[in-house]
Amino acid sequence: MPDTIEDIIHLYLNGEVLTAQQDKQLQQWLQASGNNREALRLLEDPVFLQQSVYSWDNYDASQQAGWERLSGQLFGNHKGRVLPFRRFRWWVTVAAAVCIAIAAAWLLMVKKPGGGTLSATVGDVLPGGTGAILTLSDGRKIVLDSLGNGQIAQQNGAVIHLNNHKLVYNAFSGGSAGAADLNTLSTPAGRQFTVVLPDGSTVWLNAGSAITYPSLFAGSDRKIKVSGEVYMEVAPHKSMPFMVDIDGRSIVQVLGTSFNINAYNDDNNIVTTLVTGSVKAGTEKAASAVILKAGEQAVQSGLQVVVRRAVDIDKVLAWKNGYFSFDNMSLRQVARQIERWYDIKVLFEADAGNMSLTGDMDRGVSLSGIRRFLHQYGLKTTLENRVLTVSAK
Repeated sequence: MPDTIEDIIHLYLNGEVLTAQQDKQLQQWLQASGNNREALRLLEDPVFLQQSVYSWDNYDASQQAGWERLSGQLFGNHKGRVLPFRRFRWWVTVAAAVCIAIAAAWLLMVKKPGGGTLSATVGDVLPGGTGAILTLSDGRKIVLDSLGNGQIAQQNGAVIHLNNHKLVYNAFSGGSAGAADLNTLSTPAGRQFTVVLPDGSTVWLNAGSAITYPSLFAGSDRKIKVSGEVYMEVAPHKSMPFMVDIDGRSIVQVLGTSFNINAYNDDNNIVTTLVTGSVKAGTEKAASAVILKAGEQAVQSGLQVVVRRAVDIDKVLAWKNGYFSFDNMSLRQVARQIERWYDIKVLFEADAGNMSLTGDMDRGVSLSGIRRFLHQYGLKTTLENRVLTVSAK
C-alpha cells in the first residue's frame, strides 16, 4: 500500500530517513498549500510546542471532531487511515504538546459562526531555527532538525555524527581515497546549520544555502561547492589548497583562513569577505581574480571583480552571530533576508520598495518585531497566508 501523507509526516517528525518517493510526496504536499507548510512548521517548532503544552490539561475528548476536520483539510482526501486525535499522541516525544499545536492550527482554519471562512492569516510568524537536510551519495535524505546526538550515517572514508546541532565527519582508516562519496547539506528557508568537514574545516550555512563536499578529501586539493551564504573557517593544509566553487559562477582559492561568501541566486553579485588569512577570489580566468587581505571584500558581477577595503566584518557576519544588520540597505534587499529567515513571501505595493533602511535586530524575534521595525519607517504591513505585503501609509 502506498504511504499516506500522514505516514510520511510521522516518519519525518521522528527523524526517520525518507525514501526518494516519500520525500517527493512530502515536498509536493508542502508546495500545494501555504496551510500545509504552516501546519508542519507548528509541528516542528519546539518553542511553540513548549508553549502549547501548558494547555494540555484543558484537552477535551470532544476535540476528536475538530481533529478529523483538520486532518481532512491538511491531508486532503487521501485514501487510507486518518489518525484520530487520541492516537496522534505517540507521534513524538512531546506528543501532548503536538496535539495542542494541531488543535491551535485547526482553530485558525475553522468556519466563522456567520458561515464565512476565517482566512489562514496567522497573527505572527516564528523566526527561523536550526535545521538542515543531509543528502547522501546514494540519494537518501536525512532530516536533521529532530535527530538527537550520535552516529547518523557512514560514507566512504568517514563516520557522520550529529553533535549538538552540528554535523561532524570523522575520518576512519577504512576509506578508499579513490572513491569518496559526495554529500550535500542544504538549509531550507527558515533554517541554518553548521558542519565540520572531513579535514576539520567548519562551515556555517545561512538559510536557503547548500554545500556539496566529499566524505574524504584526497588528492592535491580540497574541492567543495556552495550556494547561498556560508561562513567558513578552513583548516590549514599547505600541500592541499581549499577550493570553493560558488555555484559554477566563481572560484575562491584558500590555504587556511576564515571568510564569508554571499552568493544567493536572487542577488546580482557574489560577495566574498575575508576575515583572516588570504584568499584568491574571482572567476577561473586569472585576469579577473583578485587577492584579498583581511578586512577586504571582493564583489563580483559577471566577470568583473571590485575590491572594497576596510569592510565592517561585524555587519557581514551578523547572520552567523544571531542578528540582522541593515546598513543603508535597500528595502528590497532587507525583504530578501526576511523571506529566507521567516520562510515567507514579501510583496510591495506602489513605491514602498524604493527606500533604504538602517538598524540592527535580533534574528530571534518573531515577524511582528520586524513589522514594528518597518512601521518606524512609515510603512504599513499586512500578513496573510505567509505573504507579507508592504505599502506606504
